Amino acid sequence: QATSGYYHRREADALAKIAAQDGGGSWHRMGDVGIMDGQGRLWYCGRVSQRVDTGKDVLFADQCEAVFNQHPDLLRRWMPLAGHVMSKNSLSPRHRELLILRTGHRCASLYEFSQHAQIALDCDMSADEVVAVRGSADDPRWSPIERSLLHAADELHDDQRISDTTWAALAAEFDDRSLIDIVFTVGQYTMVAMFLNTSGVHLDPGVDAAW
Repeated sequence: QATSGYYHRREADALAKIAAQDGGGSWHRMGDVGIMDGQGRLWYCGRVSQRVDTGKDVLFADQCEAVFNQHPDLLRRWMPLAGHVMSKNSLSPRHRELLILRTGHRCASLYEFSQHAQIALDCDMSADEVVAVRGSADDPRWSPIERSLLHAADELHDDQRISDTTWAALAAEFDDRSLIDIVFTVGQYTMVAMFLNTSGVHLDPGVDAAW
C-alpha cells in the first residue's frame, strides 16, 4: 500500500506519485535506478537522488553505502545531516566543495577527495583549482574569503576551533546560518573521512584517484 500523496507537498507528489490506471489507489516511484541485462537479471545501480552527473559519468554512492548499511539505525539518523550539508547548505556549492576538498585532503581521505574532485567541477571549480586545494591556503588564486574558508578548515582540523582572526573575516562576509554551516560542513566531512579511512572503502567505479 502506498499513500496517495504527501501532506501539502504537491511538488513531491508530481515527482513520486502515479495514479493507478484502474482508479484503485496509486503507485509510488521509489527513485532507484537499475539495469536489466540480456539474461533478464535486474542489476541495482543506486538512487537517483544520490547520484552525481559529472557530464562524463554518473556516480553512485554504493561503495560507501554498502558499509553504512551494516548499521541501518545510524544510517537513518545520519542521512538528514548529510543531506543538509550537500543540498540544503546556505553556502554556495563552490564554497561548500572548497571546504569538503580541504577537509578530505587534511584527513588524507582518498575516497572523499576523489569523489568531490569530480563533484567540484560541477560547482564552478576548475580542475586546476581542485588540485590547488591541496596546496597553500594563501595561494593568490583564491579570493580573500576563499583563503579564510581554507584557513577555517585547517584550524578546525588542527585546533578544533576557528581562530578569532579567521572568524572575524568570515563574519564580515557570511550571516550566522552560513557561519554555522561552515563548521558543520567541515565537521561532517571530518567524521565521514574517519569512517572511510577506517573501513577502507574503495573508490566507486568511474572515479579516478585524485593522488
